[in-house]
Amino acid sequence: MLAIPYLRRTATGVWSVVSIRYRCITPGCEHAYHGKYSTEAGDKPRLYNTIALTEAHDWIVLCEGEIDTLTALQHGVPAVGVPGTESWQPHWAEPFRGYASVFVLADADDKGQGRDFAERVRKALPNAHVRPAMPGYDLNSMVADHGKAALLERIAA
Repeated sequence: MLAIPYLRRTATGVWSVVSIRYRCITPGCEHAYHGKYSTEAGDKPRLYNTIALTEAHDWIVLCEGEIDTLTALQHGVPAVGVPGTESWQPHWAEPFRGYASVFVLADADDKGQGRDFAERVRKALPNAHVRPAMPGYDLNSMVADHGKAALLERIAA
């Protein structure tokens, strides 16, 4: 499992871990005793990398999941992640309202979950622009196969 810490800054400016999600990194991740992602019992969904919301940008990217968020960040793109396609909360819209554009980089999966997620966010945010990954890709796999240019093309589209 890969441990993915959710960090917050305390009132005194010290970083604190408020939650940890775990991502199975076994190929296929087909285990009877756990799913692809695991969290502590009772842990509530929260936005990942909210520190990006405190930095000065005219636009920001909203990703499906922590791994896609980390990929965007690695390539210099300000990004916040939603921990799964079903976890979007209406109150999460508020911090994104001050941006000129919020680019929702949705997975282009066969099941349509990425499209459904992006549509929920688009309805919640008048400044949202849906930018699906290339067919059959999520942001991370698209960048792994096609490079940073593919990510930047999605934002510029």
